[in-house]
Amino acid sequence: MADTADVIIIGAGLIGLSIAYHVASKGISHVVVIEKESLWGHGSSGRSAGGVRLEFSHPSAVKFSQYGLEMFRHFDDLFGISASFNPCGYLFLTRDPGQWKVMQDLSLMQQSLGVPVKCLAPQEVFYRFPYVSFLRCSRSP
Repeated sequence: MADTADVIIIGAGLIGLSIAYHVASKGISHVVVIEKESLWGHGSSGRSAGGVRLEFSHPSAVKFSQYGLEMFRHFDDLFGISASFNPCGYLFLTRDPGQWKVMQDLSLMQQSLGVPVKCLAPQEVFYRFPYVSFLRCSRSP
């Protein structure tokens, strides 16, 4: 291991390795990643459910997640490793009319950023997801 580095990153999970990749892609050639475990991604990254969603309440979080989603979609091409990425969508449910209004308002903001979120009427949700009981929901692929 070298005695010097341009950038040192602590942690070789999803965030640490993503930072290393992006720093190196900007031309910084001497990037060192330090991980305490013997396997990279063995901490919280390796134990996560692996969900990627686009429905957030702040535009910057939506945009950040859109970028991450595109990275996952092209992971195999970028890194030559199969990520076994299987986008299946999210379904957010509410029984509270006030929260339903918030979900509708947020879906308009998300749609303005290109998120294909759709607010579903109860009949459509019962048809598509007959095992769920709720007032209304929003869904994005």
